[in-house]
Amino acid sequence: MVQFGKRFETSQTRRWLRHNADYERLKLLLNLAGAAREREPAEKTIGLNNFGDRDNAGLLESDVVLAPGVFDSGLEALEKQALETLWRKNRKRGPLAKSTSLSNMERFAFASPGSPTSDADDDAWHWTRWLFSSRLPRSYALLAHGFDVALVAELDKVDALYARELRVLKSRWQDALQDDFEEAIDTEDEGSSIATEKSKLRQKTSTLSSAYSALDVEDQRTPHASPRRRKRSLDVADAATRASLKRSLAQLDADARELIDFTVWNFTAFTKITKKRDKRLKREPAIRERFTTLVKNRDCCAATSARKLIKDVHRRYADLFCGGSTTEAELELREAA
Repeated sequence: MVQFGKRFETSQTRRWLRHNADYERLKLLLNLAGAAREREPAEKTIGLNNFGDRDNAGLLESDVVLAPGVFDSGLEALEKQALETLWRKNRKRGPLAKSTSLSNMERFAFASPGSPTSDADDDAWHWTRWLFSSRLPRSYALLAHGFDVALVAELDKVDALYARELRVLKSRWQDALQDDFEEAIDTEDEGSSIATEKSKLRQKTSTLSSAYSALDVEDQRTPHASPRRRKRSLDVADAATRASLKRSLAQLDADARELIDFTVWNFTAFTKITKKRDKRLKREPAIRERFTTLVKNRDCCAATSARKLIKDVHRRYADLFCGGSTTEAELELREAA
């Protein structure tokens, strides 16, 4: 059976590969922590508690200040400071104090003393540059806590890509509705009731829910509407216009499904890597159930918004081209992709 890591890399669109959770490097970091654990006395445990309890979500909290209990066990003061800096920087937690610059923590940094630490230099602060540094002591506590920091950093990376692509999809959906609306209504008579209705709908297209009814406005035309306007409605649109709209909706559907696949694969990656972590660091409190419970309903893992968008596209396509049958619409859209 092909290993998950290989399937994870080859089963998705290449343009998003670098935005996936870095499953292989998380595994490598876990192996380093496991090796460090084997050098410790068999009875030694840290008692990791970086994902909180009933009162907080630990490293997954949105606050700038660390939640109680995070990094509270097994770390020296400088190690705790380094990990807090790494967590904040990878999560874009605002400005860092000068006391946490790389030059003051060079034993944990990849760079030479005195290296600049601007906020724009995100690559220099990536968790792999710290936790795989040749200057980094192979401290079990530091690596074990560091794995939790890396896990959250990768989740935030996935979340950022999902949020960006979802904004693009929503914008394309609204643009498609507006463009079709423009085709459906003649703009020559700005004083007509049709033009008035058009103006109202334009103001509402800032949200998807109000935009979905835009294509139906032609049905509300007055008895005095000219034959020319009626002819330009989507119900009798020429073949080229209909074909163009079909292609637009089919591509939107395909891209939304691709984004959903991205979330499914990455949530699976988080589930598997936390399971490996619990097996490798079996003397520490397990984190898989806690972590997956905290993140499974996030949009970047459940893709709730993307799934809703797909349903709306299917309904629109069904109303326009399939006599209202969403099942037929879904089949046509998949065949056209």
